[in-house]
Amino acid sequence: MEKGFIRWNWKCALSSDEKVLLVDNLSTGSFDIYEIPSQTLLRSFQPASTRRYVKQCAFLESARTAVCGSTNNEVQVMDVTNGECLQLLKTATKDDMMQVVAVSTAHANRHLIAGGSGSTPTVYLWEKLKESEQNNIVASQAVPVE
Repeated sequence: MEKGFIRWNWKCALSSDEKVLLVDNLSTGSFDIYEIPSQTLLRSFQPASTRRYVKQCAFLESARTAVCGSTNNEVQVMDVTNGECLQLLKTATKDDMMQVVAVSTAHANRHLIAGGSGSTPTVYLWEKLKESEQNNIVASQAVPVE
């Protein structure tokens, strides 16, 4: 980010209130959270994966939670306020690179997380109920893509 311009690409996520930006930092391998418009680095968290490939990330639950892809078979669910890993969503295949993630909130009490892998053309789906109803995210069956 230079001279007040933000360069958008598919490896970052903007919070719904447009105050915070989550970025996959290829130079460090971490996911960084920046305050907008000051461009101040608020927090970084290091994913478990060590290979530096582009990974998607997304905000969930009004930007209190971050969902981050990885180069191993995990999607990481992170607490944005303290950087703590809340949960690792694992796939069945150890070598899956979970580079693509997407989230959606349905009826304000269900959150859906999708992860995609190119190594085995599969889309994985997870569901998280409202915080008061459930703490952990439940995995569903993998859906092969043909």
